[in-house]
Amino acid sequence: MPGEIFDFIWFVNKAGYTLVDAALAGDSSGGIDDNGNSGNRGEGSAPGRLIAAKLSEGPGSYDMKQYNPLLEQKCLFRAFAETGMEPEDIIGFADEYGLMGFGRETAHAGSSPVYLRMEPLESWRNEIRAMRKALRIWDMVQDEDGRGLDAFLSPLMRWVEADMAAGEISANGVASRLLPKVDPGELRWYRSHPESLNMYRAGNLAGTALLAVQAIANRCLERRISPRILWDDRHLNGWSLYFVPNNLIGALWLQLSQSITQEKDYRRCRQCDTWFEIDHYTARTNRYFCSNACRSKAYRDRQARARELSEKGMDCNEIAGRLGSDMETVRRWVASAAAGKR
Repeated sequence: MPGEIFDFIWFVNKAGYTLVDAALAGDSSGGIDDNGNSGNRGEGSAPGRLIAAKLSEGPGSYDMKQYNPLLEQKCLFRAFAETGMEPEDIIGFADEYGLMGFGRETAHAGSSPVYLRMEPLESWRNEIRAMRKALRIWDMVQDEDGRGLDAFLSPLMRWVEADMAAGEISANGVASRLLPKVDPGELRWYRSHPESLNMYRAGNLAGTALLAVQAIANRCLERRISPRILWDDRHLNGWSLYFVPNNLIGALWLQLSQSITQEKDYRRCRQCDTWFEIDHYTARTNRYFCSNACRSKAYRDRQARARELSEKGMDCNEIAGRLGSDMETVRRWVASAAAGKR
């Protein structure tokens, strides 16, 4: 089908990643910009910190493994948004899923890996902040949290109103006071979408908030997703149009955008606490666990907990209420444990 997402392959350094100082990573005159490119640092600027790939045991070599984030990690964007801001948190994410690929393009299956060996720590933090913000707004819309939405939108809409009334020069001062943490790219987006203020004034908080999500997502998708004509021998046996992430950060924003536009549903696994996509065509019991392994482990844990509570003198009815099981099931668990001790 035209407009499908092409298979996306990304690479992870098997030796893992570490934190280095930019001054140690290049020469004394160079630096790393927000896109991971070398260049001269401005006067008075401090060297940044970089997330860098560790060398493998072989001299000067990097041993890479590959995976498909869009197929194998369908909720990776939420895991990314919940990543802590400390270097060890970000390195932990990189060890599992690889670098973001700021300014670089991925290789496809069978090709030599193209990856960035060093990336600015602050670039990671900026992307995490943006992802958190977009998800926080989206979740408030889903939860119909009118108070939270108004608290978020009120200063933003005051800036839009000031910008429309006074123009860019005067409104910039208002933005610095009302919106110190708003990305300039978002403000530029609102300048071309003044209808957001009319929606807000009409009381359409959800619609106005979704425009805010759109502004964030579109800015972060820009130049990270490429439409390409590719040969498709799987479905059409001919040419077809695909959208291809250029890097891992593009794939993460693509995941978030798909979750919003396709109204996908996600839930935390009751056993391992990771996010997973809910398949509404499966049995209801499958919607609480990310895998059969987690569902089986949760079942065994409930059995063990029931027997533990029984040994402490709690009756089966109370145990059933505490564990969310029916009383007959709890009685069977307790009875089988007692029989096993004879």
